[in-house]
Amino acid sequence: MDAQDEEITVEQAGENFAAEVARWREVRGMSKRALAQAMGFDPSYVSHVESGRHRPREEFARLADESLNAGKAIWRRWCDYGLRQFTWITTTPALHARYRLEWRFRAQPEPDTDQGEFR
Repeated sequence: MDAQDEEITVEQAGENFAAEVARWREVRGMSKRALAQAMGFDPSYVSHVESGRHRPREEFARLADESLNAGKAIWRRWCDYGLRQFTWITTTPALHARYRLEWRFRAQPEPDTDQGEFR
């Protein structure tokens, strides 16, 4: 990653992802509705991702890349976005504490009720 990449914000990475999806969709001559149908998503979700109103999920990025035969271009944009989002969360104290707390509760082992111990 070079110095120019480090200056890209989470918002810019999200915009880059949305633009990449829209570009490949247009190159392939697909409507948002057709892409949504090919991916198994609601057409409004595709529209909201492309407009930046919704954050893209990993599944969306993988399926969009596959459906549009984008050669991992869309996936790479999503990875860049995900990395920026993770970096932003971990370097913003309030967000870092919130996500760390949520993760800690999810990561707790479940008690084994038969033996009264943790599995």
